[in-house]
Amino acid sequence: TLNPDAAEPQAYLLVTAAGVTYQPMPLQGEGEFSITQGETGMVNTVHVTPTSIWMADSTCDNQDCVEQGVVSLDTMDDRVLGNMIICLPHQVTLELYTAEEMNAIIASLEEATP
Repeated sequence: TLNPDAAEPQAYLLVTAAGVTYQPMPLQGEGEFSITQGETGMVNTVHVTPTSIWMADSTCDNQDCVEQGVVSLDTMDDRVLGNMIICLPHQVTLELYTAEEMNAIIASLEEATP
């Protein structure tokens, strides 16, 4: 059964790992998940809330991605990396989008499909 009180998500997370971009994830709660890359043992742990993302942990050497801090709907316009958190050693990119931005991206992709 659908919850009539469940609001549309305010934000979406787009994850790219090793050149593969995954389905946009609606941010509807708080929690963590890990991105584990096959046999390499590379692991990035992402923390999400309904309006923000951050790299909670990574097995990379430099920890730059963890130190990039929180990207939220309120701060993404003021950050050096904007809506992104990047882990270069693992080739992982996290991108935070508003619902409006994600809807526009999806619409443009659908228009491009023959």
